[in-house]
Amino acid sequence: MKKILLFMICCAVVISVSAQEYERHFQRNKEKKTLNFRPAEKMLSTGDYNYKLFSYNSDDNYINCYYSYDASRRLISVYELIPAEYELIDSIRYNEQNQMVRIDGYQLMGNYWKHVYYLEYTYNNQGLLASRSNYNNFDGVFELGGTYEYFYNSNGQITRAELTMSDVLYQAVDYEYYNGFLTSEIWSYSDFFSSSDELFPSERIDYTYNNQGNVSLIEYSSYDGVGWDLYSETTYTYNEDGNCTEVHSYDANQNETERSIFTFDNRLLEETLMPWTPELTRPQTYNNKNIYRIEEYWALDVNFTLQYVCDYEYNYIDVNAEVGLEDVEANPLTLSPNPTESTLTLSGLEEGVYKMEVMDMSGRIMIMDNITNNSLINLSSLQKGCYVVKVSNNDSIYSSKVIVK
Repeated sequence: MKKILLFMICCAVVISVSAQEYERHFQRNKEKKTLNFRPAEKMLSTGDYNYKLFSYNSDDNYINCYYSYDASRRLISVYELIPAEYELIDSIRYNEQNQMVRIDGYQLMGNYWKHVYYLEYTYNNQGLLASRSNYNNFDGVFELGGTYEYFYNSNGQITRAELTMSDVLYQAVDYEYYNGFLTSEIWSYSDFFSSSDELFPSERIDYTYNNQGNVSLIEYSSYDGVGWDLYSETTYTYNEDGNCTEVHSYDANQNETERSIFTFDNRLLEETLMPWTPELTRPQTYNNKNIYRIEEYWALDVNFTLQYVCDYEYNYIDVNAEVGLEDVEANPLTLSPNPTESTLTLSGLEEGVYKMEVMDMSGRIMIMDNITNNSLINLSSLQKGCYVVKVSNNDSIYSSKVIVK
C-alpha cells in the first residue's frame, strides 16, 4: 500500500497540470516514455544558428507553448498555456559546466504563481545524465516523489534506468543495441502488493530501421506471463530528403489510432536552435534535414473514431531576436474566403512586402509570389484540397491553412 501511495505522489503534479490537455490534445509519447537522453555537452547551443524555435500553437488556440533563451543560447524557460484551464512556467537552471541541473515548475493558481514542483539532475564523469529526482509541493513542503538512476555502456548509450521510491526499487528499463542502434526496451515493475523488490516484465518496445538508419517501425508488446503480445505499433514515413513526413499509430487489429502529418519549409534543422530538456516531448525532430512548420494531428475521439484534432503551428524567429512573453502575439494573417474556389485575399499584415508561398500538405511549393497586405491571390491552378499559405519577411513568419473546393 505504501508503494501505491508513493507512486501516486510521484505522478500527482504531472496529472494536475496535464490531465485536461491530454483529454483533447494527448501527445504522442510512446517513443518518449523515458527521458530524452543526450550527453551534457550537447545541451549547449553552440552551433552556427540562424533561427530559433519561439513557440508552437494549435490553430484552435487550445494549447500554446513559448520558449525563452539566454544570451548563451540556453533554454531558460518554457511557458505553457491552455486558456481558461491552466498556465505553467518551467524555469531552468544550469551549473558552471553549463549542465541543466534543475527545473522549477510554477502554476498560476488564481492570482499568484505557486511553486508546485522541481526536478534535479546529476551527471557522471562523462557528462551523461546520472539521475533525475522530482519533488512535489504538499502544503508548502517539498517531498521527494522518486529518483531515476541511469547506466551506460562504453559508447555512452543508456543500458538501464531504475526508478526508486522511498528506497524501494519500483521500475527498471533495460535497453538493447545492435550495431549501435537501439533495438528494444524491456520495462519491468515491482508488485505493489508484495514486500519483495523483485521486478516483473511488463512491456517491450522493439525498433526497426530503414536503410538510411531512421526508425521506420516501433512495436509495443505486453507480457502475459508466458510471452509477448503485440498491442500497438507506430510507423514512420520519410521523403527523399530524409524528413519524417508522416507518423501513424495502430492498435493490435491494425485500426489507426493516431496520426501526424508534417509540412516542412526550406530552412535547415542544423541552422535552427531548438529547445531541449529531458522532459520535453515536443518538438520531435527525428533525424530531419529541414524544420517543419505544421503538424496536422489526428487522434481518437470519445467514440474511438479517428478524427482530425488540430494543426500545431511551429513559429521560428531570428536567433538574435530578443523576445519574451510580452512579445507573444496572435497570428494576424487572415485568409478569405476560406474555403475558396479560385481567389484568396490575404489581410491582417503590417505595411511592407512579404514573400508568399502556397504549399501542399507534403510541403511542395505550388505558388510563390511577393505580396502586400490585402493582396488577391489566384488559386485556380490548384486541385481541390488543403494547402498551407505562408507569408514571411525579415521580422515575422505567419502561416495558415486554406481549403480549395
